[in-house]
Amino acid sequence: TQSAPTALLVAAALLASSLMTSGALALHALYRGRGARWLRGAIALALSWLLATAMLGALLAAALSGHMTLPQDRLVDVHAATGLLGWVLLLMASVGCVTMPMFQGTRPVPGHVLWAWLLLATLGLLVGAMLRLSGSTFALAAAVATPALLLTAASLGLQWHARHRRNRALTLSWPCGTIAIAAACILLLTAPFNGAGHRDVL
Repeated sequence: TQSAPTALLVAAALLASSLMTSGALALHALYRGRGARWLRGAIALALSWLLATAMLGALLAAALSGHMTLPQDRLVDVHAATGLLGWVLLLMASVGCVTMPMFQGTRPVPGHVLWAWLLLATLGLLVGAMLRLSGSTFALAAAVATPALLLTAASLGLQWHARHRRNRALTLSWPCGTIAIAAACILLLTAPFNGAGHRDVL
Protein backbone atom coordinates (compact mmCIF):
# COMPACT_ATOMS: atom_id res chain seq x y z
CA THR A 1 0.00 0.00 0.00
CA GLN A 2 1.02 3.62 -0.44
CA SER A 3 0.74 4.26 3.30
CA ALA A 4 3.54 1.80 4.15
CA PRO A 5 6.40 3.89 2.64
CA THR A 6 4.98 7.03 4.27
CA ALA A 7 4.73 5.28 7.66
CA LEU A 8 8.34 4.10 7.29
CA LEU A 9 9.51 7.61 6.52
CA VAL A 10 7.59 9.10 9.46
CA ALA A 11 8.91 6.43 11.86
CA ALA A 12 12.47 7.01 10.65
CA ALA A 13 12.10 10.76 11.04
CA LEU A 14 10.81 10.38 14.59
CA LEU A 15 13.63 7.99 15.54
CA ALA A 16 16.34 10.09 13.92
CA SER A 17 15.05 13.33 15.43
CA SER A 18 14.89 11.81 18.93
CA LEU A 19 18.43 10.45 18.63
CA MET A 20 19.75 13.72 17.27
CA THR A 21 18.00 15.74 19.98
CA SER A 22 19.34 13.59 22.80
CA GLY A 23 22.79 13.56 21.19
CA ALA A 24 22.80 17.34 20.82
CA LEU A 25 21.77 17.78 24.47
CA ALA A 26 24.51 15.40 25.57
CA LEU A 27 27.07 17.30 23.50
CA HIS A 28 25.97 20.54 25.13
CA ALA A 29 26.31 18.97 28.58
CA LEU A 30 29.80 17.73 27.74
CA TYR A 31 30.77 21.19 26.54
CA ARG A 32 29.54 22.75 29.78
CA GLY A 33 30.99 19.98 31.96
CA ARG A 34 34.00 20.11 34.23
CA GLY A 35 35.50 16.65 33.86
CA ALA A 36 38.75 15.75 32.15
CA ARG A 37 38.92 17.49 28.78
CA TRP A 38 40.33 14.51 26.92
CA LEU A 39 37.51 12.28 28.17
CA ARG A 40 34.75 14.78 27.42
CA GLY A 41 36.20 15.32 23.96
CA ALA A 42 36.38 11.59 23.28
CA ILE A 43 32.77 11.01 24.32
CA ALA A 44 31.72 14.02 22.25
CA LEU A 45 33.40 12.51 19.19
CA ALA A 46 31.50 9.26 19.71
CA LEU A 47 28.25 11.20 20.09
CA SER A 48 28.98 13.00 16.82
CA TRP A 49 29.13 9.63 15.10
CA LEU A 50 25.79 8.75 16.69
CA LEU A 51 24.29 11.82 15.04
CA ALA A 52 25.84 10.77 11.72
CA THR A 53 24.39 7.27 12.15
CA ALA A 54 20.93 8.73 12.77
CA MET A 55 21.15 10.89 9.64
CA LEU A 56 22.30 7.94 7.53
CA GLY A 57 19.42 5.89 8.87
CA ALA A 58 16.98 8.61 7.83
CA LEU A 59 18.50 8.65 4.34
CA LEU A 60 18.11 4.89 4.11
CA ALA A 61 14.47 5.12 5.14
CA ALA A 62 13.90 7.76 2.45
CA ALA A 63 15.50 5.48 -0.12
CA LEU A 64 13.50 2.44 0.99
CA SER A 65 10.25 4.41 0.88
CA GLY A 66 10.96 5.54 -2.68
CA HIS A 67 11.44 9.22 -1.90
CA MET A 68 15.14 9.18 -2.85
CA THR A 69 17.30 7.18 -5.23
CA LEU A 70 20.43 6.00 -3.43
CA PRO A 71 22.75 2.95 -3.60
CA GLN A 72 21.07 1.17 -0.71
CA ASP A 73 23.54 -1.72 -0.35
CA ARG A 74 26.49 0.67 -0.05
CA LEU A 75 24.65 3.02 2.27
CA VAL A 76 23.62 0.11 4.52
CA ASP A 77 27.28 -0.85 4.95
CA VAL A 78 28.32 2.72 5.74
CA HIS A 79 25.42 3.07 8.17
CA ALA A 80 26.40 -0.13 9.99
CA ALA A 81 30.09 0.81 10.11
CA THR A 82 29.31 4.29 11.39
CA GLY A 83 27.13 2.95 14.18
CA LEU A 84 29.40 0.09 15.21
CA LEU A 85 32.82 1.72 14.97
CA GLY A 86 32.00 5.41 15.14
CA TRP A 87 29.46 5.25 17.96
CA VAL A 88 29.76 1.96 19.86
CA LEU A 89 33.49 1.23 19.81
CA LEU A 90 34.58 4.85 20.19
CA LEU A 91 32.31 5.21 23.20
CA MET A 92 33.47 1.88 24.59
CA ALA A 93 37.13 2.89 24.28
CA SER A 94 36.51 6.30 25.84
CA VAL A 95 34.58 5.00 28.83
CA GLY A 96 36.85 1.95 29.17
CA CYS A 97 39.83 4.21 29.80
CA VAL A 98 38.12 5.19 33.06
CA THR A 99 36.26 2.03 34.04
CA MET A 100 39.08 -0.48 33.43
CA PRO A 101 41.51 1.12 35.91
CA MET A 102 38.63 1.74 38.31
CA PHE A 103 37.02 -1.70 38.31
CA GLN A 104 39.73 -4.03 36.99
CA GLY A 105 42.89 -2.51 38.39
CA THR A 106 44.60 -1.91 35.04
CA ARG A 107 47.07 0.85 34.39
CA PRO A 108 45.48 4.13 33.25
CA VAL A 109 45.58 4.88 29.53
CA PRO A 110 47.18 8.26 28.73
CA GLY A 111 44.82 10.71 27.08
CA HIS A 112 47.09 11.23 24.08
CA VAL A 113 47.17 7.48 23.38
CA LEU A 114 43.38 7.34 23.38
CA TRP A 115 43.17 10.33 21.08
CA ALA A 116 45.69 8.85 18.66
CA TRP A 117 43.46 5.77 18.37
CA LEU A 118 40.32 7.90 18.06
CA LEU A 119 41.82 9.90 15.20
CA LEU A 120 43.00 6.72 13.47
CA ALA A 121 39.52 5.21 13.75
CA THR A 122 37.82 8.40 12.59
CA LEU A 123 40.06 8.96 9.57
CA GLY A 124 39.87 5.29 8.64
CA LEU A 125 36.09 5.31 8.84
CA LEU A 126 35.82 8.44 6.71
CA VAL A 127 38.11 7.07 4.02
CA GLY A 128 36.53 3.62 4.14
CA ALA A 129 33.03 5.10 3.85
CA MET A 130 33.98 7.19 0.81
CA LEU A 131 35.58 4.18 -0.88
CA ARG A 132 32.55 2.01 -0.09
CA LEU A 133 30.19 4.59 -1.58
CA SER A 134 32.36 4.57 -4.70
CA GLY A 135 32.04 0.79 -4.99
CA SER A 136 34.86 -0.76 -2.95
CA THR A 137 33.96 -3.27 -0.24
CA PHE A 138 37.18 -4.39 1.44
CA ALA A 139 38.33 -0.85 2.28
CA LEU A 140 35.41 -0.28 4.63
CA ALA A 141 35.86 -3.69 6.24
CA ALA A 142 39.54 -2.95 6.86
CA ALA A 143 38.70 0.52 8.17
CA VAL A 144 36.37 -1.04 10.75
CA ALA A 145 38.44 -4.09 11.66
CA THR A 146 41.89 -2.48 12.00
CA PRO A 147 41.16 -0.01 14.84
CA ALA A 148 38.85 -2.56 16.48
CA LEU A 149 41.64 -5.15 16.54
CA LEU A 150 44.05 -2.57 17.96
CA LEU A 151 41.51 -1.79 20.67
CA THR A 152 41.03 -5.45 21.57
CA ALA A 153 44.78 -6.09 21.69
CA ALA A 154 45.35 -3.09 23.96
CA SER A 155 42.41 -4.04 26.18
CA LEU A 156 43.58 -7.64 26.59
CA GLY A 157 47.15 -6.50 27.23
CA LEU A 158 46.06 -4.10 29.95
CA GLN A 159 43.92 -6.76 31.62
CA TRP A 160 46.68 -9.37 31.45
CA HIS A 161 49.10 -7.06 33.26
CA ALA A 162 46.56 -5.68 35.73
CA ARG A 163 48.20 -4.87 39.06
CA HIS A 164 45.14 -5.67 41.14
CA ARG A 165 42.87 -8.62 40.38
CA ARG A 166 39.36 -7.81 41.49
CA ASN A 167 35.90 -9.33 41.05
CA ARG A 168 36.42 -12.53 39.04
CA ALA A 169 33.14 -12.37 37.13
CA LEU A 170 33.83 -8.80 36.10
CA THR A 171 37.44 -9.59 35.26
CA LEU A 172 36.42 -12.47 32.99
CA SER A 173 33.42 -10.84 31.30
CA TRP A 174 35.36 -8.00 29.70
CA PRO A 175 38.01 -10.23 28.04
CA CYS A 176 35.24 -12.51 26.74
CA GLY A 177 33.53 -9.57 25.10
CA THR A 178 36.85 -8.29 23.78
CA ILE A 179 37.68 -11.66 22.24
CA ALA A 180 34.22 -11.76 20.63
CA ILE A 181 34.91 -8.39 18.99
CA ALA A 182 38.27 -9.66 17.70
CA ALA A 183 36.61 -12.78 16.28
CA ALA A 184 34.04 -10.63 14.48
CA CYS A 185 36.84 -8.52 12.99
CA ILE A 186 38.66 -11.59 11.73
CA LEU A 187 35.42 -12.88 10.20
CA LEU A 188 34.89 -9.52 8.52
CA LEU A 189 38.38 -9.48 7.01
CA THR A 190 38.30 -13.10 5.84
CA ALA A 191 34.75 -12.99 4.41
CA PRO A 192 35.89 -12.54 0.77
CA PHE A 193 38.04 -15.67 1.01
CA ASN A 194 35.15 -17.72 2.44
CA GLY A 195 32.73 -16.87 -0.34
CA ALA A 196 30.74 -14.37 1.79
CA GLY A 197 30.11 -10.76 0.87
CA HIS A 198 30.90 -7.92 3.21
CA ARG A 199 27.31 -6.80 2.97
CA ASP A 200 26.34 -9.99 4.79
CA VAL A 201 28.86 -9.37 7.56
CA LEU A 202 28.56 -5.66 8.33
